[in-house]
Amino acid sequence: MSATGSEIRDQLLKGVLPWWLENGVDRENGGVFTCFSNAGRLLSNEKYTWSQGRWAWLCSRIAFDSGDGIIAENPQLWAALSIETARFIQEHAILDGSVTAYRTSAEGQALPSGPQGEIAVSVLADLFAAWAWRVQPGFPKRLAANVTSGSNQPMRFSPTPKKESRPEGSVRALPRPRRIQGRGRADAAPECGRPTPFGLRLC
Repeated sequence: MSATGSEIRDQLLKGVLPWWLENGVDRENGGVFTCFSNAGRLLSNEKYTWSQGRWAWLCSRIAFDSGDGIIAENPQLWAALSIETARFIQEHAILDGSVTAYRTSAEGQALPSGPQGEIAVSVLADLFAAWAWRVQPGFPKRLAANVTSGSNQPMRFSPTPKKESRPEGSVRALPRPRRIQGRGRADAAPECGRPTPFGLRLC
């Protein structure tokens, strides 16, 4: 038996999101803890950058949809969580030399992850850090001079689509990012770059 839209919405708003707010959010350092067992026990407080970037984007999406009245959540709360997580990535995971730490301690210390002690070992960390960067624009000062888009052309994003009509109680699927095309350029989710009332830019 498949779940209805209202059942999925109830599970999200009454089960999934409250659990993560209570157990996952690092209110001291910013970001989110993700290393839980299936029983919900925290196994490690290390932070994997790709998970942090995904959380930053997810929180921004919840804030956006809450502000639009699509789901009944506090948009200011989720906007703040998104920005705090994006700042954590910018301040701790983006390193000198334009590389991204694969994982950090809870406080943000970059941790060796490769067989030879390498810190930057995965393009996924770079990808999700870039998504978080779209949430909280602006380069750290020490990187501003040497981080470029990789070409002479600016990164381009798709325009905002028209709103679609949906039956009451239905759940809108999140936009799927498009394939990267060309070096230094990317086509992102349909609403990427759209400003929200909270200073966020979705990507």
